Amino acid sequence: MKEWVRFLLLVSFVCTSANRIATAQPHEHGTSELIAALDGRTLTVEFSAPGEDIVGFEHAPETSAQKKRHDEAVAFLGSAANVLRVNAEAGCRIGRVHTMETLAEEHGHHEDEHGTLQLRYSYECESPGKLASIELLAFREFPVMSKSKFRFVGPQGQVVRTLTRKTPVAGL
Repeated sequence: MKEWVRFLLLVSFVCTSANRIATAQPHEHGTSELIAALDGRTLTVEFSAPGEDIVGFEHAPETSAQKKRHDEAVAFLGSAANVLRVNAEAGCRIGRVHTMETLAEEHGHHEDEHGTLQLRYSYECESPGKLASIELLAFREFPVMSKSKFRFVGPQGQVVRTLTRKTPVAGL
């Protein structure tokens, strides 16, 4: 079963990345992505959002005010408790937060491309069978972000939802 979940997670991440590269289409402003997978006791969640929605620009920070706004946003997103809430019954504790992409990093972007902030959160869950919901708290901090495309893969299958400010909780 673990190999199946890992495979689906890998396929999801690869397809998402490949689709962005292949189509070279800009992301949708106002829309973040939240991708989650449960593998045994490990819950991995990836959050990404357009820089415009988080800091008001999509390029490397150019001024001291932009650098400050960018660094504060990355620090805010670096605390999983600011971004996500997993139902308490699952007993999930944050293990590692990995910043995958920020606007301050050079990734060979061209002038017409749009910058994204992307982080990965890893949790260890005491009772993974009780994992019932994930709430996207980031809506509270970033008013431009109006919805999130949510995908979850776990032992019971897949869940696909659109989360909004009014409905920020995804039942699993």
